[in-house]
Amino acid sequence: MTYWSHWSHCTARCGRGTRERRRQIHIQPSAGGKPCGSRRQRKACYHTDRRCRNSEIAQLLPANLNRKRNEPDKWERPSVMKKIAARKKSYCIHYRISYVAWYCRYASPYHVLKPGSEVCAECHDTAMNKEGHCQGATVGMVSRWRAMLGRSCYGSWESIGEVEENCTCGETQGKDFIFV
Repeated sequence: MTYWSHWSHCTARCGRGTRERRRQIHIQPSAGGKPCGSRRQRKACYHTDRRCRNSEIAQLLPANLNRKRNEPDKWERPSVMKKIAARKKSYCIHYRISYVAWYCRYASPYHVLKPGSEVCAECHDTAMNKEGHCQGATVGMVSRWRAMLGRSCYGSWESIGEVEENCTCGETQGKDFIFV
């Protein structure tokens, strides 16, 4: 058998796909020789491109629940105090709702969301990953969101501005949210 070729490009431009590599039979088996092994191998791959639709889904809670995140630790536990000292700055993004699942009208407080309505979503340090980013907090593209309180509700939105550093969204029901 020849050596394996290089792995091919991922068959998917966005999401899951496969890659493969091949080899050829160099000398055919003869005089009772063993059959040649596999001539093709495949493996899974995952590819993302800047042009891909964002696959992250923002998980949302009403902004009035943010008060609980900022309450001081009355027991002053060292682990909590250390976390408070290392806080990252929050940021907000304003979105225009582009789609809402029909059954959201029965899911309070998300029932007031309608296509075309504008909302504010805050990325607080407790919801940030190591890079200081909240899941689904995107700018300049249509992305998806999902309600994390009450009945199931989901939809999509598009940012209508840039990221606002060190801000809060307020507590208006159905207008202001926090990322989880």
